[in-house]
Amino acid sequence: MGGVMADIFISYKSDERAVAEKVAQRLKDAGYDVWWDEHLYVAEQFGAKIKAELKAAKAVVILWSRASVKSVWVQSEAQDALRRQIAVGVITDDLLHEELPIPFDQIQAASLRGWNGRADDPGFRLILSSIDRLIRTPNVPAKGGQNSTDASAPAPRRPKKIDRRYWYSAAIALVVAAVGLFLLQRPDQQCSEKWLDRDAYSDCFEKMKEDFVPYVVEGRRSWFGAGDNEFRAGWIPESPVPECWESRSALNRTQFSGRNSEMVAAGFIPVTVRRFFAANNTELFQATWLKERDSTANPCSYPEYTPPAL
Repeated sequence: MGGVMADIFISYKSDERAVAEKVAQRLKDAGYDVWWDEHLYVAEQFGAKIKAELKAAKAVVILWSRASVKSVWVQSEAQDALRRQIAVGVITDDLLHEELPIPFDQIQAASLRGWNGRADDPGFRLILSSIDRLIRTPNVPAKGGQNSTDASAPAPRRPKKIDRRYWYSAAIALVVAAVGLFLLQRPDQQCSEKWLDRDAYSDCFEKMKEDFVPYVVEGRRSWFGAGDNEFRAGWIPESPVPECWESRSALNRTQFSGRNSEMVAAGFIPVTVRRFFAANNTELFQATWLKERDSTANPCSYPEYTPPAL
């Protein structure tokens, strides 16, 4: 392999190896240097090599699928790419965009569903344009056999435009993480909301929609949200089953749009909350345990949990 690092790193689950191979080949055809784990040699240290290539990459193509969203490796690589603002998300199967891990469900992703490997596919063209914005100039041969990245003729580089979404997300993540740490220091705080009887309201909803995702702190299992212009702490029941409570004021989704790896690093576990509107316009919130930490396995592994139906 030598010491040359590739411009593009492909993150994928082994189930998607065939798709990863086609994507890698089409990107190479377009003139880019691509790395994916087919380049690993037996004698190399697996983790160290991946880490080095990921760090050197100028763009990270993340192949999202129903298998990869459960992979701690793919999610870790994706979060690193997002932090460096070089993530290029791609959905490869019937996974819905809203099923992507937070906060990738709020970021555009190209679709290669049913892709036949053609370079003129709209989804693949979107991948190419995204990579071009990150790398600017692919390593295509220039006249005279010289590479376009030759030091004697450097390609002009435009200043990178930093998407304000990432600054906003980072700021929100820091605020939410700080509040989470504050809650960890205040175990005596209790939720002032009223727990409702599920049977009492199950037939009176006019509509339902996803509203926001709070976080559950491991051990204390507390949640927090913004209501009445202040943060409130509360306790989720030990049994991970859907529960509902009445809120004094609406919880704002935008206040939680900055969820990222800092949340996981701080020990927060995501929970989905659905907002219901009853016939009398009362807002009800249902908390559903998405994943529960498995203390016997990798601490970053979150087995899927399927809640009982309402």
